Amino acid sequence: MQSLLSGATLPEILERIKNTVPTSWYNSCKLWPAVTAFSFTYIPIEYRSIFGGVIAIGWQTYLSLLNTRAAAKEEMEHAAMHDAPASVRTTQRLEHGLFEQKCAA
Repeated sequence: MQSLLSGATLPEILERIKNTVPTSWYNSCKLWPAVTAFSFTYIPIEYRSIFGGVIAIGWQTYLSLLNTRAAAKEEMEHAAMHDAPASVRTTQRLEHGLFEQKCAA
Protein backbone atom coordinates (compact mmCIF):
# COMPACT_ATOMS: atom_id res chain seq x y z
CA MET A 1 0.00 0.00 0.00
CA GLN A 2 2.86 2.35 0.78
CA SER A 3 4.25 1.85 -2.74
CA LEU A 4 0.90 2.70 -4.30
CA LEU A 5 0.53 5.86 -2.22
CA SER A 6 4.08 6.97 -3.02
CA GLY A 7 3.34 6.87 -6.76
CA ALA A 8 5.12 3.67 -7.77
CA THR A 9 4.27 2.02 -11.06
CA LEU A 10 2.40 -1.29 -11.21
CA PRO A 11 5.57 -3.35 -11.95
CA GLU A 12 7.34 -1.67 -9.02
CA ILE A 13 4.39 -2.43 -6.73
CA LEU A 14 4.34 -6.08 -7.84
CA GLU A 15 8.10 -6.35 -7.27
CA ARG A 16 7.72 -4.89 -3.76
CA ILE A 17 4.95 -7.37 -2.98
CA LYS A 18 7.10 -10.22 -4.26
CA ASN A 19 10.00 -9.06 -2.06
CA THR A 20 8.10 -8.43 1.18
CA VAL A 21 4.93 -10.50 1.45
CA PRO A 22 6.46 -13.99 1.69
CA THR A 23 8.83 -12.88 4.46
CA SER A 24 6.14 -11.06 6.41
CA TRP A 25 3.67 -13.93 6.01
CA TYR A 26 6.24 -16.47 7.21
CA ASN A 27 7.14 -14.36 10.23
CA SER A 28 3.48 -13.69 10.96
CA CYS A 29 2.90 -17.43 11.18
CA LYS A 30 5.66 -17.61 13.78
CA LEU A 31 4.62 -14.61 15.87
CA TRP A 32 0.84 -14.54 16.13
CA PRO A 33 0.22 -18.14 17.26
CA ALA A 34 2.76 -17.63 20.05
CA VAL A 35 1.18 -14.29 21.01
CA THR A 36 -2.28 -15.87 21.06
CA ALA A 37 -1.13 -18.87 23.11
CA PHE A 38 0.67 -16.62 25.59
CA SER A 39 -2.32 -14.29 25.80
CA PHE A 40 -4.84 -17.04 26.51
CA THR A 41 -2.53 -18.73 28.99
CA TYR A 42 -1.15 -15.86 31.04
CA ILE A 43 -3.02 -12.60 30.33
CA PRO A 44 -6.29 -11.92 32.18
CA ILE A 45 -9.24 -11.50 29.83
CA GLU A 46 -9.65 -7.77 30.54
CA TYR A 47 -6.05 -7.07 29.40
CA ARG A 48 -5.87 -9.30 26.31
CA SER A 49 -6.94 -6.63 23.85
CA ILE A 50 -4.39 -4.18 25.26
CA PHE A 51 -1.68 -6.84 25.09
CA GLY A 52 -2.62 -7.68 21.50
CA GLY A 53 -2.63 -3.99 20.60
CA VAL A 54 0.87 -3.46 21.99
CA ILE A 55 2.16 -6.47 20.04
CA ALA A 56 0.36 -5.17 16.92
CA ILE A 57 2.22 -1.85 17.22
CA GLY A 58 5.49 -3.77 17.23
CA TRP A 59 4.31 -5.86 14.28
CA GLN A 60 3.39 -2.77 12.25
CA THR A 61 6.81 -1.30 13.03
CA TYR A 62 8.42 -4.50 11.74
CA LEU A 63 6.34 -4.37 8.53
CA SER A 64 7.37 -0.76 8.00
CA LEU A 65 11.02 -1.71 8.48
CA LEU A 66 10.64 -4.57 6.01
CA ASN A 67 9.07 -2.24 3.44
CA THR A 68 11.77 0.40 3.94
CA ARG A 69 14.52 -2.19 3.45
CA ALA A 70 12.87 -3.42 0.25
CA ALA A 71 12.58 0.16 -1.03
CA ALA A 72 16.27 0.82 -0.29
CA LYS A 73 17.29 -2.40 -2.04
CA GLU A 74 15.20 -1.54 -5.09
CA GLU A 75 16.66 1.98 -5.17
CA MET A 76 20.21 0.60 -5.06
CA GLU A 77 19.43 -1.84 -7.89
CA HIS A 78 17.82 0.94 -9.91
CA ALA A 79 20.84 3.22 -9.39
CA ALA A 80 23.24 0.40 -10.27
CA MET A 81 21.38 -0.31 -13.50
CA HIS A 82 21.60 3.32 -14.58
CA ASP A 83 25.31 3.57 -13.75
CA ALA A 84 26.27 0.30 -15.44
CA PRO A 85 27.14 -0.13 -19.14
CA ALA A 86 24.32 -1.27 -21.44
CA SER A 87 25.54 -4.89 -21.63
CA VAL A 88 25.54 -5.17 -17.81
CA ARG A 89 22.07 -3.61 -17.61
CA THR A 90 20.71 -6.19 -20.06
CA THR A 91 22.26 -9.00 -18.02
CA GLN A 92 20.80 -7.60 -14.79
CA ARG A 93 17.38 -7.33 -16.37
CA LEU A 94 17.61 -10.92 -17.58
CA GLU A 95 18.61 -12.13 -14.11
CA HIS A 96 15.72 -10.30 -12.45
CA GLY A 97 13.17 -11.32 -15.09
CA LEU A 98 12.64 -7.73 -16.18
CA PHE A 99 13.63 -8.26 -19.80
CA GLU A 100 11.19 -9.41 -22.44
CA GLN A 101 12.30 -10.66 -25.83
CA LYS A 102 10.23 -9.56 -28.77
CA CYS A 103 9.61 -11.74 -31.78
CA ALA A 104 10.99 -10.42 -35.05
CA ALA A 105 8.29 -11.53 -37.43
